[in-house]
Amino acid sequence: MRERARRWIGRGLLAAALVLVAYAALLLDPSPLFAHTLRRGALIAHVDAPIPAALSETLDEATRRLSRSPLFDPGRLHHLYFCQSEWRWRLFAHWNRGAAGFALAPFSRVVFLRRAQLERDRMIGPSGRVVTGERTLAYYVAHESTHTITADHLGLAYAELPVWVREGYADYVGRGDTFDYGRVRRQLLEGARETDPASGHYLRYALLVAHELDVRGVRLEDLLTAPRASTLVERDVRRGE
Repeated sequence: MRERARRWIGRGLLAAALVLVAYAALLLDPSPLFAHTLRRGALIAHVDAPIPAALSETLDEATRRLSRSPLFDPGRLHHLYFCQSEWRWRLFAHWNRGAAGFALAPFSRVVFLRRAQLERDRMIGPSGRVVTGERTLAYYVAHESTHTITADHLGLAYAELPVWVREGYADYVGRGDTFDYGRVRRQLLEGARETDPASGHYLRYALLVAHELDVRGVRLEDLLTAPRASTLVERDVRRGE
C-alpha cells in the first residue's frame, strides 16, 4: 500500500509540475488564445475579438507617449494582450484581477489588459463602468509598456525599485502631455482623492517623479538607480522647492 501511495504521489507531483510548466509557457506566449493581431510600430496588439480600426490610433498615441522616454527603443517589440472575454482575464490576471492591466516585467515584454472599449479608446474598470477622464486606453497601454521598457533597462534590478519610482515613472510617461505639474501639485495640497495611491491612481507618484526629473533636473538614470526617499521628495513638492 505504501509503495502504491508513493507512486500516486509521484505521479500527482509530476502532473502538477507539467501543468505549471505549460501555464508558464502560456503566460510568456498567450497568442494561441488571441485570434486577431494588429501591429503599429513596436506595439503588437493581440485581441480575442475583431479589432476595430480605432485601435490603430490608440496604439499610435501610446507610442507617442512612450517616445517621451529615452528608454524607449522602437526596435523592441511589445506584445499587448487585450482580454475582451472575462475568462481570459481571469486565466491570466489572478491577483491582478482588480487592476486595469499588468506587465510581466522583468521576465518578458508581455502586457495583459482587461476588457476595453477598443473603438472608443476607453478602459472598462473592474466595476463594469467605463473609466473616464485623462486615463484613456492609450494611457493604460503606455503605462504598462513603460514598465517593460524600464525592466529592459534595469534587468532584475527593476524588482528593487521603490513603488513610487516604478509606478510613478510609468504614470508620468503614460499621461503624456495631459500631465500638468502645477495642477497636480495643487490637488495634492488640497488633499484630492486622486492623489492618494489607495484610490487606485498613481498621480501622487507621477508628481514626485515629475518633480525630480523636470523641477530638480535629476537624470533619469539617477532616479532609477539612486532615488531619494519619497518623503523627502514630497516635502520639497509641498514646499515648492
